[in-house]
Amino acid sequence: MFVYFFLAGKLTLSQSHALFPRNTPKTGAKFSVLALLTVISLWMPPIDFHLLADPLPANRRIDWSQAGVIGGIPNNYTQFCNVKVSIPGSTLVARGDGSTPDDAALQAAINNAPNYSYIYIPAGVYALTNGVIIGSPGTTAKHIMLLGTNSGPTNLTWFAGIGTGHAYNLVSIQQYTIGVSNAVTDLSAMTNGQGFATFASTSGMLSNYFAVSSTSLIAAGYIGQGCNEVASYLHNWRQIVQVTNVSGNTAYFTPPLRYDLTNSSVVYFWETSDFANSPNFCGIGNIGMTFSNEAATVSDLLFLRGVNNCWVTNCNLHKLVNAGVELTECSHCTIEGCAIDHGWDYVGGWAYGLWDFDVGTDNLFCNNIGYDLRHFYASEGYVSGDVVSYNYETNELFRSVNNTPAGAAMSGSYITHALGAKYILFEGNVGDVYSADNVLGESQDTTFFRDRAIPVDHSDDYPSGITDQNESGAIAMCIETNNAYCSVIGCYLGWPGASITYWDTPQTGPGNYAGDIFAVGWCESGGYTWSGTNISQSTLLRAVNYDTVTGTTRTDVGLDTNLPNSYYLSSEPSWWGSGPWPAIGPDLTPMASPIPAQLRYYQVQPSGTETVSPPFNLKVVVSGG
Repeated sequence: MFVYFFLAGKLTLSQSHALFPRNTPKTGAKFSVLALLTVISLWMPPIDFHLLADPLPANRRIDWSQAGVIGGIPNNYTQFCNVKVSIPGSTLVARGDGSTPDDAALQAAINNAPNYSYIYIPAGVYALTNGVIIGSPGTTAKHIMLLGTNSGPTNLTWFAGIGTGHAYNLVSIQQYTIGVSNAVTDLSAMTNGQGFATFASTSGMLSNYFAVSSTSLIAAGYIGQGCNEVASYLHNWRQIVQVTNVSGNTAYFTPPLRYDLTNSSVVYFWETSDFANSPNFCGIGNIGMTFSNEAATVSDLLFLRGVNNCWVTNCNLHKLVNAGVELTECSHCTIEGCAIDHGWDYVGGWAYGLWDFDVGTDNLFCNNIGYDLRHFYASEGYVSGDVVSYNYETNELFRSVNNTPAGAAMSGSYITHALGAKYILFEGNVGDVYSADNVLGESQDTTFFRDRAIPVDHSDDYPSGITDQNESGAIAMCIETNNAYCSVIGCYLGWPGASITYWDTPQTGPGNYAGDIFAVGWCESGGYTWSGTNISQSTLLRAVNYDTVTGTTRTDVGLDTNLPNSYYLSSEPSWWGSGPWPAIGPDLTPMASPIPAQLRYYQVQPSGTETVSPPFNLKVVVSGG
């Protein structure tokens, strides 16, 4: 079960963690030094001492290898039906002709499919007016997959003006029922890194997922005052965990707590999903999706809520309203190999490619493409343990389609965007701007590793001479006020001509950071009043980063300069291809090679020039815009 922790009391944050990994065994056995060295030499492979030291301290990291679907995406599901041929248990079939509504047929296939099966949706344009739901009310949730074809485009399109319904989300995987809460009665030992709690009753808790949360309580170490808004709706600390074992009234869960809980009178575990009977281990693959026009009745192309171990792979998501993929109260989900592009608008809340919202734990966003979006990835809320890796983003936009400024001076290809983000790893990505912003509150322990920042001038987003000194100019790495313990390691930052300054002194207002490699400590325009010391600057860690302004690789004094290949992978991923891995880092020659997602976006011609081609060669049918 996934559970929420609800606290009535006080939270404090400890920045001290164990020096060794959390799964390091403890033993009372005694060995001689000679015997120990003999065992090591006999049983251990040769040690790469380059990996034994690196700049990232133990108290700024977790085990990021656990992100994404546990055990990897399943490949053993069997076909239930071809929706154009027959749907067992239903008289309906789908047309896929681009005009006849296919909602009912697709929903019938979803409702009738048995566990561990996939629904084959062959090439065609499937018109939807209501959208489809895996885990809809009144149905038995199953572990199933919607699978399109690689031989021709499968496209689900919302069309206005046909049928009688309306789509809020085009495709949803969601858990509707929330179980009763279980209250923690003994908090004496609940600390950062601990994975158990004592309850009045543990009946029915085994293997289920819970959200751990607080009521009107900001996690310790966070201020909770955003630059533009007091984010009161985020003042409830949360983390999703799975109960893995029960002994008496003690429940053991994973991942362990990522905060210290002290002086708390009550903690609640709110059940979010039953491991066996909820729509978990569900997937979407090889399918294109689009909104044919902008409408107030539509929101996300793909919406996942209250689920775990679900995946979206090799999908093309085109013409977004709010988000391409939104995850809410989800954990261990994987979004991989997708292409996400263009919004119907680019103002606040629109055209977010990948959006982990409210609370998310250990989700993986890997090897995707994003272009013509306001943000490619955004965490908003108590999101912890996400891995955002090897994605390619370009042409970030944040103007309104009616050619007026977007209003808020906020941008960023990859951003932490609200109170509560913690331990998010950005690794091996390419994009315009990386940002830990403070619009809705601040983050902690964000790591940027082997990323490539190619900042661009956004003056075209402010027509008729309207400019914003911060966001119309090119910034590579933006760490706004109160974002604590950010680490920037092994990155290639800047673009000649666009990047003109390495570092500006933080100011009390928006100021002018245009063209900075590092814009640290500033606050976006709004009602925020500067106070206290600049923790974003004093806790920032920078090591082995090359920048185009100074033309040098720079490291803060006293830090190690040895870089591991990855902070979550033990070896090159199977999908990587023939290029060098890792691809980015000042310790490499060259320092930046194309990543697979980048090569999918740009087809390299024999002459060496690059021309844009549609990712995956998937045709998208769009009407009305």
